[in-house]
Amino acid sequence: MFTVVLHGLTTNKHGSAAPLILKRSTAPSLEITYLDNPEYLELEDVPLCLPSGLPLPDVHTLTLNIDGYIAEGRVGTIYRVTVDALASSAAESFHILPLVVKICICVPERTSGVLNEAAFCDEMEVLQGFCVPRHYGLFQTNYDLYELEIPILLDRKKRDSEEFRRERGDLTETTTKPLSNHLRRPSHCHPYGKHR
Repeated sequence: MFTVVLHGLTTNKHGSAAPLILKRSTAPSLEITYLDNPEYLELEDVPLCLPSGLPLPDVHTLTLNIDGYIAEGRVGTIYRVTVDALASSAAESFHILPLVVKICICVPERTSGVLNEAAFCDEMEVLQGFCVPRHYGLFQTNYDLYELEIPILLDRKKRDSEEFRRERGDLTETTTKPLSNHLRRPSHCHPYGKHR
C-alpha cells in the first residue's frame, strides 16, 4: 500500500509535533449529474473510465512537510509541501515533481463532495498536466482526537459545519456551538504529482 507521512499539520496530546499517516484508498465511481434532460442519456451511453496509467500503489512511503498555505475552497485547504527524499522510498523509484496537498476534514455534510472530487480527478487522469492538475490518489486516515490534534484544521471543521447548518437554515450568523472532541473523522490527502 502507498503511504503518505505528512509533517507539520498535527500535534500529539502533549503538544509535540506528530506525523499524520495516510493510506491510499480507491475513490468511488464518479456520481453522474445531469445538466440537461436525463431522458436523453442512458447510463450505458456513459463511456467507461480509461484504465489508469499511473503506477499501482505499491509498498512505498512518501514523506512530506507542510511548506505553506496556498488557498481554501469549499471542501478543503491546499498547502505547498516539500518531499523529504531521505525518508521517502517513493523518491528512490520515481521522479517527484513539486507537490501540493489538499486536506479535507470530512464533516458528514461534505464527505460526498470530497469523494466525488477525488473520483473526478481519477476520471480526468488522461488530461492531467495539460488542463487539470496532476493527481495521484485519495489518501485517508482515521485519527483519534484524544491522541492527535490538527489545530489549523479544527477551526476549518467548525466553519464548515456552521456554514452547512446556515445553508439549511438551522443556524444564524451569531450562533456557535463547540465541536465534540470524541468523534473520529477521516482526513483526506490529495498529493498532486507525476511518476516516471
